[in-house]
Amino acid sequence: MNNSRNTTHSSQLSAYNIPIIIEETSGINRYNEPVTVGIPFPKGLLMEEPRLRLHHSEYGYLPLQTQTLAEWPDNSIKWALLDFQISAGANTTNELKLTKLSSTSRYEDTTENKTEISINQDSKSLNVNTGTTLFSINTSVFKPFDLVVVDDKDILNSSASKIILTDGADTEYEPHIRNIFIETKGNLRTTIKFKGEFKTTQKPAFVNFFSRMSFFANSSIVKIDFTIHNPQAAKHPGGLWDLGDPGSIFFKDLSIHATLSSNEPPTVSYQLNEEPSSLNYQLSTMPAPWNPSIVPSGSYEPNNELSDMNYEPTAKTYQLTAHSSQLTIYQDSSGGENWKSMNHVNRNGEVKNSYRGYKVYSGKQIISEGLRANPTISIKNNDKQISGAVQYFWQNFPKALEFKGNTLITRLFPKQYNDLFELQGGEQKTHTMFLSFDKRVSDKTGLEWAQYPLIPRTTPEWYSKSLALPYLAPKNEDSDKEYFDLVNTAILGKNSFFNRREIIDEYGWRNFGEFYADHEAIGHKGTEPLVSHYNNQYDGIYGALLQYMRSGNTKWSQLADQLCAHVKDIDVYHTDEDRPEYNRGMFWHTEHYIDAQTSTHRCFSKKHLEFRDKSVYGGGPGLSHNYTTGLLLHYYLTGNCSSFETIKELTSFVENTMDSENTLVNYSMSRLRRIKCFIEDITQRKSMVQLGKVYGLNGPGRASGNSLNTLIDSYILTGNQKILKKAENLITCTINPDDNITKRELLDTENRWFYIIFLQSLGKYLDVKTERVQFDTMWHYARQSLLNYAEWMVKNEYPYLNRPEKLEHPNETWATQDIRKCNVLLYAAKYSNKSQSDTFVDKASFFYNKGINYLQKFETKTLTRPLVLMMLNGSMHSYFKSQKVEEIKIPEFSETFQKNKFYKHYFYNLFGPTIRAVINFSLKREVQFLKWRLIAK
Repeated sequence: MNNSRNTTHSSQLSAYNIPIIIEETSGINRYNEPVTVGIPFPKGLLMEEPRLRLHHSEYGYLPLQTQTLAEWPDNSIKWALLDFQISAGANTTNELKLTKLSSTSRYEDTTENKTEISINQDSKSLNVNTGTTLFSINTSVFKPFDLVVVDDKDILNSSASKIILTDGADTEYEPHIRNIFIETKGNLRTTIKFKGEFKTTQKPAFVNFFSRMSFFANSSIVKIDFTIHNPQAAKHPGGLWDLGDPGSIFFKDLSIHATLSSNEPPTVSYQLNEEPSSLNYQLSTMPAPWNPSIVPSGSYEPNNELSDMNYEPTAKTYQLTAHSSQLTIYQDSSGGENWKSMNHVNRNGEVKNSYRGYKVYSGKQIISEGLRANPTISIKNNDKQISGAVQYFWQNFPKALEFKGNTLITRLFPKQYNDLFELQGGEQKTHTMFLSFDKRVSDKTGLEWAQYPLIPRTTPEWYSKSLALPYLAPKNEDSDKEYFDLVNTAILGKNSFFNRREIIDEYGWRNFGEFYADHEAIGHKGTEPLVSHYNNQYDGIYGALLQYMRSGNTKWSQLADQLCAHVKDIDVYHTDEDRPEYNRGMFWHTEHYIDAQTSTHRCFSKKHLEFRDKSVYGGGPGLSHNYTTGLLLHYYLTGNCSSFETIKELTSFVENTMDSENTLVNYSMSRLRRIKCFIEDITQRKSMVQLGKVYGLNGPGRASGNSLNTLIDSYILTGNQKILKKAENLITCTINPDDNITKRELLDTENRWFYIIFLQSLGKYLDVKTERVQFDTMWHYARQSLLNYAEWMVKNEYPYLNRPEKLEHPNETWATQDIRKCNVLLYAAKYSNKSQSDTFVDKASFFYNKGINYLQKFETKTLTRPLVLMMLNGSMHSYFKSQKVEEIKIPEFSETFQKNKFYKHYFYNLFGPTIRAVINFSLKREVQFLKWRLIAK
């Protein structure tokens, strides 16, 4: 993807000085640190041919690179990506101004302001010149460099530099390049993507890789995002997804070797940025499920008092020089109190971590040890230096940085670990590392900032004013203190999401960034904490980024970014070799109230069969747990292309599932399943939750709602009309303006509450169509459907906890789900006429206030699930209170025409798939479908 282009704006921008805020909180002096940030603009403000300038009060105008990420329907810029370099003193805050030159002003490039990155390619190499450094990249084998020249001085010994993956039989594989893409080409940052596979001349491809390399103007620093990817499908016998699956690959080492060009033995220096480790962070007794007759007792708190735990340097920062021909910094475990947590079990149910924390070896002698290191390392001779760092080194354990001979070795999966590494089918892992090359020798690595990069932002007021994110009210304009006191516990205090990781040691290359699902530990009686993973349920990424934009607190951004990285690698099933309705999908949260054991983040384990009915247990990625809006916002705020790509994957997951249903065999099996579920429901009645009553894509529910949301996000991102058409087909298959809602049994709470998720997505669909002035038949169809259901809600819905006897687990989460009803009714108010609007707003406020009041009664109100739901859904009510909502002028529409059109839409989508399946009957496709269902799995 390469969507760089020049941008400009209208003369209106001269009235704006958009603040760009840089906060340095890590105690590090920054010099020309490269930063990237997405900034939104109001509709019609920024058009073509940019004259955007970034002004610093001390340094004047800074060189600036711009890229369009999204446009408004009038082709003005909605989101622009800014790249620049910034110098900042330790513990300072700088406010830059993004503005424009007037039509009569000129911007003269001075020598200091001139920046350029050039790229040229021949048959064997791709050459990137940043102005100070020439990087030559082999186009056949990814090393990553053949040559590095800084001001005419060769820094790298190409013949000894390499990337090697070693399997369990000690076979070594090299990464062979298949494709090269220039993703971003600019004067300040150029990013190139490489794709290929690890293989040897004797053996076929072992595993895939892709890597993004970012180069910066006048800099010898390279940022490398390196991903190893197993494209095979898991076999998941019986729908169970344990470690040790035949679709997994196993290996013992993945390392990157950068060798200094030197005729004399180099020396090595390293810096240990040791971070704090919480002590005695254990589970206390968990409260029992809520009893509606009493206020719940007990609380979910650690035993000890802890202050905020930040990912920032502490006083334990060491700059050391070793006189050795071999040095190793090796992090074996997290260094936390629970470093031997069962969260780290391998395929045999064993935890293979050898010791707590890290050790530094000179040769075989231990010269230093500690708990949590984020080191940088440099090797140098008299006039050359190579430095390296891995971001989140200890958090992504095991890791190693080594100096051996003339070579700096970065071991992303180190051979020192006491086990083989298993990459499951469809799983991948991305590491971010930095390499710096210099002709000057210094005690510093030049990478001190790499663990704690600056996070530029604008103000909550500008984010809100831009209207690029709907219903965003700045925190300081929201009077609901109870709400913010609650959601801020996710980032502040002893029980923040950061600290909560300590409970099950939610660290390691597969786990870091994940939210611990502590709500699943309610009533847990074991001596060890319950291992349970949240897997982005309800879109925690979006919730955290929403709070970041409302408050400006960068801890929210850190939380979202770390979760986003985990979700993209681990929670998405990156394969095309499984069933269509599994490929590219998102895995569920791990099983309710049961330890994850060897299922890692994939929900269903053979270890669970003693607790579940094996005849109906199992499955795979599901449409009910498919979330894209956080990924979309992450892309807009950061320009991170992997977030863009993941949305496309999850969209294909929805499309494949919808398309795979168009076989006669599937229709027959679906109806048989419904009959079976119906019989079981009326004869057994074992549980309030009856799977036969939970809607799939044929009614308003979680699967249809999240699928519609995914298709809308993909349409927003790409503008692809075919995707919009699929979304509209899904709407007409799911809901109708003339639905007899009573027959929907929506007050069967446990089985039907999901309908409000679909209605939220339907409101979002109306917003997207309205923004594009698409007041067509489908707009009216969706509007009438929404209002029909909203009117029913006003008359019939009640706060869930008013009737706890209808709930299997009447807990704090039901109070937060009431906030969804508020948001549905606010959508209805926006799209209703004036006579209805006040009624909808009043009922929306009723559900919001009742939800908050009920939630405050629970000492479990700060568990992960209710917090995420409040982060996600709690701000729309504030926006309607504090901001003027634009009135929608409802276009006239003939009632007779409307009825005929709606009738046609409804019956076409009800019977159309069956008719199309008959017309397009393919024996091959029918057999393939049977194979997916009955043979392969």
